[in-house]
Amino acid sequence: MAVNFDHLLRLSANYYLKHYHSELKLEVSALKIEQINPDFITFSDLALTQEKSQLSLSGFQLQLAPEKPYWLSRLILEKGQLLLDIDSLSQLLPKEKSAGTDSSAFYRQLLSIFATLPEIRIKALNTELFSHQKKAADKLLLEDSHLTFTAGTKVSMNLKTDQQDLVSLQSDFEPGAVAGKLTADLGKLNSLVERYFDQPLMITGELSSDFTLVPAAAGWALTSSNQVSNSRLDLSGVTGEAASFVVDGDFILNYRDAALEMITGQDTGLRIKAAADTVKTLKAKLKQQDFGQDIDRLLQENIPQQVFVSPGSTVALDINNQLLSGHLQLYSQLKKGEITIKLPEFTIAEQKQVINWQLDYQQQQPIKQLGKVALSSAGEMSHSPAETKLTIKAGEILLTEIRHQEQKVQQGTFALTKPTLIQLSDGTIQLSDKLFFTSTFEQVEVSQQSFGEIWAEHAVWQAADNFRAESVWRLDDSLSLTSEHLVNNNIVKGRAILDSTPLSELLGRVELPELLTLDGQISNELNYEFELETRALSGKVSGQLVNSFGSYDDIAFSDINAGWSCFWQLAKLSCGQLGLNSGQVNVGVNIADMQSRGTFSWDKNNWLYHLNSFKGKLLDGGFSITPLEVAPGQDISGELILEHISLTELVALQQQPGIEMTGFIDGKLPFSYNADGISINQGKLLNQGGGLIKVDGNPAVEELKQTQPQLKFSLDALKELHYQHLDSEVSMMSDGSTLLKVSVQGKNPELVEPVHFNYQHDENLFLLLRTLRLAERLSENIEKAINK
Repeated sequence: MAVNFDHLLRLSANYYLKHYHSELKLEVSALKIEQINPDFITFSDLALTQEKSQLSLSGFQLQLAPEKPYWLSRLILEKGQLLLDIDSLSQLLPKEKSAGTDSSAFYRQLLSIFATLPEIRIKALNTELFSHQKKAADKLLLEDSHLTFTAGTKVSMNLKTDQQDLVSLQSDFEPGAVAGKLTADLGKLNSLVERYFDQPLMITGELSSDFTLVPAAAGWALTSSNQVSNSRLDLSGVTGEAASFVVDGDFILNYRDAALEMITGQDTGLRIKAAADTVKTLKAKLKQQDFGQDIDRLLQENIPQQVFVSPGSTVALDINNQLLSGHLQLYSQLKKGEITIKLPEFTIAEQKQVINWQLDYQQQQPIKQLGKVALSSAGEMSHSPAETKLTIKAGEILLTEIRHQEQKVQQGTFALTKPTLIQLSDGTIQLSDKLFFTSTFEQVEVSQQSFGEIWAEHAVWQAADNFRAESVWRLDDSLSLTSEHLVNNNIVKGRAILDSTPLSELLGRVELPELLTLDGQISNELNYEFELETRALSGKVSGQLVNSFGSYDDIAFSDINAGWSCFWQLAKLSCGQLGLNSGQVNVGVNIADMQSRGTFSWDKNNWLYHLNSFKGKLLDGGFSITPLEVAPGQDISGELILEHISLTELVALQQQPGIEMTGFIDGKLPFSYNADGISINQGKLLNQGGGLIKVDGNPAVEELKQTQPQLKFSLDALKELHYQHLDSEVSMMSDGSTLLKVSVQGKNPELVEPVHFNYQHDENLFLLLRTLRLAERLSENIEKAINK
C-alpha cells in the first residue's frame, strides 16, 4: 500500500496542535517535502494558518546533526510569507498582567531551552499585517536574521518596512546577562503601534542603544546607553493642542527593582527644540493676554525654542512608591540673551512635591527702555493637594541703561534681603511673611535733575486681599523720604512723605536765579490713587516751609513760612490754599509781617494764579495789593494800597540833616507788570490829618538859597510849616525812574499868609532803595567791627 508521507506528517502535526495547543487555533494547511537524507530535510512548501492569519514557507530546510541521528542542528528559511491578522492575535494576548516571577530562575530555564534548540537562520520573511477593525494593512520584511545557540546564545535580527530599516537587534545571551545593541526608527514604530493599538509612542526619530539586561530575583535590571537624533516628541494627545518637540542627544537609562533612572550623557546631553506649530500656538495664547505692548513683544520674541539639558542631569522614577526625583539643569539661548534653570534636587509624589530651584537670566535690550537685564534667584517650591508653597531664598535683578522719554538710569539693582514665603491655595496668592528687599539706582536723570545714587529699603506684605508696601528712600545720602502704598483689586493708592528736610538740599538741584539764596525746613506729603482699569490718577500734595531765610542780591528776608495744598484729578491741578508769611524783608525799607494768600490751577497747557490778598507792615503803617490774576502771556495789573505811612520814618530813611517831618499819608498806586518790568501810572498820595515840616540847616537847601535867591522866601517858609494838606502824584517807569509832583498847603507862624508849596522831584526809586540797603549794610558792618 502506498503511503503519502507528506499527508501523514501534516495529519500528525495537526493532531498534536489540536490536542496539546488548542488555544493557539493553529493548523498546518499545507506540507510538501522536497528532499530527505541523513543530513537535512527540505520542505518546498509549508503553510500554517491561525484563523485569518497564515504562514507560508518555501525553501525551508531542517539540517540534522551528523553525530546525533535525527537531531536538528540548524533551521534555514530561504523565503517565507506571513499573513498576520492583528484582530485575532490580540484575542490570544493575556488580558491581565501576570504576577511577578523570579527573573533569574526564568532566565536559567530560558538558557537551558536555548541549549536544546537548533541554530535558526532566516534569509527573507515577508510579513503582511492587517486589521479589518482598524482598516489598516502594512508589509514588513525580516531578513538576514539568525539565532545561534551552539557557543553561547546570539541573536541577530533585521526588520524592514518599505525597503527601509525598522529595527535592528544584535544581542548575546550570557550566563548572567543579556547584552546587545538596538537601532530603531521610532517614527515608523510609532506609526505601526498607533494604527493597530491606539497607543502611540508619542516619539519619532532614530534610536541607537547599547543595553545590558540582568535577571534578578526581584525582576529584570536594565542598563542602556542611548542616542536619539531627529527625534520628535509629540504630546498633543495629552495637552489637547499642538505640543511637539525635536529631541537630539544621548542619555543613560537604568531600570532595577521597579526603579527607572534616566541620566543625560556626559558628552552632549539632550537638545530639545519646540516645533514650529508649538511655537505658533504658544504665541497665539500669549497674544490673548493683556500684558502691554513691551511685555508682549518681550515674550513673543523670547519663547525658548531650543532647550539644552546639561550632561549629568538625572530623573529617577520609583514605580512602587510612585515617586519622581532627581536633579536637572536646563539652558536656553534667547534673542540676545540666555536663561539657565537648575533644579539641584526635586521629589515629586502623588501627595507632595518638593523642588529646589535656581534661575539665572540675562539679556541685552529685552525691551526698548532697557539696555540689559540680569536676574538670579533661588528657592524651594513644595506642593500638596491642599496648598502650594514657594520660598524665595535669594534674588537679585540688575538693570542697566534704563530710558523712558527724558528719564535715564545708568544702573538699577533690586536685591532680596530676607527669604520670603508665598502660599498659593484655591487660586489665591498669599504672602505669609513680609517681603524685604532693597533697590539701588545709580546715575539717575529725572526731570532735568541728576542723582548719583537713589537707594531704598522696602517691605511688602499682604493683609486680606490687599498688598501693602512701605519704603524708606535715601537720595545721594542727603535727602530722605518715606512712602507707603496699598494695592486693592483695581486700585493702587499710597503716599510719600518728605519730613522736615533742609530746603537747601532740594534747591541745590534746581537752577535758581544767580543772586538768590534760600534755606529753611520743608515738609511735604503726596497722597495718590490710581485706577488700573481706567488708568485714572488723582492725588493731593500738601506741605509747609518753616523758618526760612535768604536773600536776593542785597535784599534780605527772614522768618518766612509757607503752606500749600493741591489736588490732581482728571488731568487737572488745583491748589486752593497757597499761603506765604514773612517776618521781615529788607528792600531798603523794612517790610514786616508780610502775608500772601492765593490759588493756582492748571489744565493741559494753561495755568492761572489768583492772588487773593497780599499785605504787610511798612513805616509804622501797612500796605496791601488788590486781588489780581497771573496767566501766561498776559500783563499783570493791580493797585498798591498804602495806609497810615509815617512821614517821620520815611524822612529818617534818607538821614538828611536839618529835615524833619511828622504826619501820616495814605496812597493808591496803580501798577502794571510786563516783559519790560513794573511801572506806576498816576498814583496818588494824600495826608491823613495835619503835620509839621521843618527844613532848617540842610546843606543842600542852604546852597539852593545861595544859588537861586528867588527861592529863598519859599524855602524859608518850610522852616516850620504846619500843613493841613499834602498830596503827591506818583509815576514810575519800568527802569525805576520816578516823578513826584508834591503839593503842600499850610501855615508858618512867622508868616501872615497861608503857604502853598508845589514841588516836583525826579528820583530813580530802584537806585534809591539800593542806596538805602547799602547804607544799612555798611552801618551793620561798622557796628560789628567795633563790637569785636
